[in-house]
Amino acid sequence: MKNNNKSMNLQNILVLSVFLLLFFSFSFPVNIASETNQIREKAAFSNIPNSEKRILADDSARDEKLLRLTNNDKLTGEIIEQHSLIVGSKISITCRRPVYSWLVDHINISAALSRFFGMNYKLSPGTLYEYHGVDGEGLNVDFYRAYHDSTTTVFVGDGKIKIFFITISGSFINYMEYNNTNSALMESQNCIYARIKNPVTRLFASMVFAVSDVEETIMEKIFALDDTVYKLVKTLMDDPHLYIMLKEPQSPVPEGASDIAVKIRDSVVRESSIKTAQELGELVEKARYEVRRSNIFER
Repeated sequence: MKNNNKSMNLQNILVLSVFLLLFFSFSFPVNIASETNQIREKAAFSNIPNSEKRILADDSARDEKLLRLTNNDKLTGEIIEQHSLIVGSKISITCRRPVYSWLVDHINISAALSRFFGMNYKLSPGTLYEYHGVDGEGLNVDFYRAYHDSTTTVFVGDGKIKIFFITISGSFINYMEYNNTNSALMESQNCIYARIKNPVTRLFASMVFAVSDVEETIMEKIFALDDTVYKLVKTLMDDPHLYIMLKEPQSPVPEGASDIAVKIRDSVVRESSIKTAQELGELVEKARYEVRRSNIFER
């Protein structure tokens, strides 16, 4: 019995560490305990009905594409060769790609905005890589943009998580593709590779993933990550005042404007500039117009 308990504890630590390495890599963190309950209670304002999350099998064609996109980036190659787990997920939402792409391009602003949806993630310029992120709960990550164009982004990096008295190190690749499937609906396909750095721990983790039914546990946790992104994009697209407030950030708050709209406007200006807020407002206004014109605007 004692050995079984030790085995289960180690398995739980490994699963948790891999998840924690996964959830920061899209730049929108998750407060799992509270967010999971909130999401279930508010399914109408959720990505859950449209989401797909799954453990992915190895794919040499995908590996080769990642290496090609990142110009044979060294860390990317190491993670692909030594990965412990690959997870895929999808977000489907009424939106236009330029709005979503803008959020990916401005991940420091996106991280700040995610805090209005229960997150505690902070992003700053990194010293090791392009970005440094912390979640206030023992997670420290350094990552960089290995590839980027208007429909594809690849983030690669390293992270450390302290669990009780144990510090576990790992690396990740977050491979994102996003585009409109029609004039209104946008889909983001995300593929996350996770590698535990310690060879012994990595080997044991691979064995655990091979023989254990951990998919449900991992999916249960990372759906909250996608759901945070979904909530942010939906708020930008649905709020009738927000795009105007972003376009005219120095104007008085219009009557009937929501508190979240005021917070988002002020945060964009504070994290960047009035010009940046105006740029986002114009993108959202254009997206709302194009979606309305298609008569598929999501209510």
